[in-house]
Amino acid sequence: MKTCVFAGTFDPFSNGHADVTKRAAEIFDKVIIAVSSSPNKKPMFSLDDRVKIAELAVKNIKNTSVMPFDCLLTDFMKSNNAMYLVRGLRTNMDFEYESSLFGAYKSQLPSIECVYFMAREKHIQSVFIRELILYGGDYSAYVSEDVRKYIKVIDKR
Repeated sequence: MKTCVFAGTFDPFSNGHADVTKRAAEIFDKVIIAVSSSPNKKPMFSLDDRVKIAELAVKNIKNTSVMPFDCLLTDFMKSNNAMYLVRGLRTNMDFEYESSLFGAYKSQLPSIECVYFMAREKHIQSVFIRELILYGGDYSAYVSEDVRKYIKVIDKR
């Protein structure tokens, strides 16, 4: 069974993330969406909420699961028998960043392979979605309806 990990802070999990997940699920037997605790990033949403949001966003993609993690990504991958890392790319700058990051992962887990998916359309960064949420803007084009409803319930601003 070929298992991949799609890891990130996912603050929040967007339509772009869901698109990458769907495409990965067409190639791999199992896709694990690994939601990082990311304490240094000070996420807008709690880890539990980010996991729930990701679950809502991928609920119709059969061979996916969502799991939180708070360790080295390579250790998480080893513990889940995953040797493939999935990453989404929007721009050349994303590729530069991701390729240098992959070198660090490879030094920790030499058997790791990475599969990159180019964004099919212009997807904005989660930071812009957070700003729209924070200031009451319309972010419905960037997250699923279920995710939007969940955020509306938990957002206390």
